[in-house]
Amino acid sequence: MPDHPNTAPQSTDGAALPPTLPVSVQMPATWPTGLSIACFIVGGLGAIVAFFGLLAPFIQDAFASLDASGVSAATVAVQKKYSVPLLGASLIGLCLAVWLIVVGTLILKRRRRAVPMSRAYSFSKIAHAVLLIAVNTIVQGESFQAMQGNMPAGAPAIMGSFASIGLVIGIVFSVLMYMSMPVILLIWFSRSSVRAETANWR
Repeated sequence: MPDHPNTAPQSTDGAALPPTLPVSVQMPATWPTGLSIACFIVGGLGAIVAFFGLLAPFIQDAFASLDASGVSAATVAVQKKYSVPLLGASLIGLCLAVWLIVVGTLILKRRRRAVPMSRAYSFSKIAHAVLLIAVNTIVQGESFQAMQGNMPAGAPAIMGSFASIGLVIGIVFSVLMYMSMPVILLIWFSRSSVRAETANWR
């Protein structure tokens, strides 16, 4: 006769076994993969931009020689004036780009030290962005003044307004481009659920 469905399971020696509970399997979080990919993309693009920034002083004379009006030569002179801080900012930017790629690798491998390294990167990148934006703003302002001095007589006065608008747009774009990733990392790793997840990393 079949056992009653509510009857407790029996062991081989006839003793009743305790009821079993369903086992819930917690799947690993998938956000580290997406965040690490973002780090790789932003870090790679940052490395390319910084690399061309390091090359700029060596190729800008060639472009200036192609302009017979002298406008490019005037802007190149301004860039040479600030070549040391520009090269320094590009070199720091290259190092920070590599740092971000390392952070992405640690996040992908779920290493606990990815959290303090991402925080250190974020603060360093924000400081670097402020320095770079300030230097670029000064260079662009002086470059426009130098261009005005080499423009032909009768050039439209509205060019000054366009230059001012372009300067503001450039600052806004630079803030978004250089500060988005560090701010995202700071906010993401400050979330309680993410802190609980990273606490179990190796």
